[in-house]
Amino acid sequence: MYLTSAEQGDVIGTHWIGVFYHEGFGVTKNLQKATEYLAKAAAAGNGQSMYQLFLIYSGKEDASMKNPEKAYDYLMQAIYNGVTYFDEAVSYFVENYAVLAPVYVKSKNLPVEVKPENEKDIKNMHQAFISELKVNFSAALGKDRMYHRPCGFLNDQQIWMVGVQL
Repeated sequence: MYLTSAEQGDVIGTHWIGVFYHEGFGVTKNLQKATEYLAKAAAAGNGQSMYQLFLIYSGKEDASMKNPEKAYDYLMQAIYNGVTYFDEAVSYFVENYAVLAPVYVKSKNLPVEVKPENEKDIKNMHQAFISELKVNFSAALGKDRMYHRPCGFLNDQQIWMVGVQL
């Protein structure tokens, strides 16, 4: 059923087929097919697919797929699309600092050079950036609750949508 819905262009079906290939659930594990389906769902705005792509490109499962820049980009896209892995973004940045620091400094147009003596400052700026995203998310969530709009809540590091009855 998921494959049929994916073939018809359904984002949720496309996401889950990608997850099934990623996990080897009901099909032979195939990271190439997983990335194909997940990239389609991510391009359509599915934050969970973006996170799954982060997992693949982080190289934790298969070192041949490791691409820290791509992984971090997908993780940040997932966060911007409502997936709440804020702490993981900080730790992944620290783990892959040598590769990600120049990209981060350039993307944020920070007035600092990537040098060993600036490492602590850059990590602190990144931490502050992620903390700001977390605070903004919490503030938006609070407004949704206050105005009785459909909102999300944090549960096991994911957002689950809830309808709020008026």
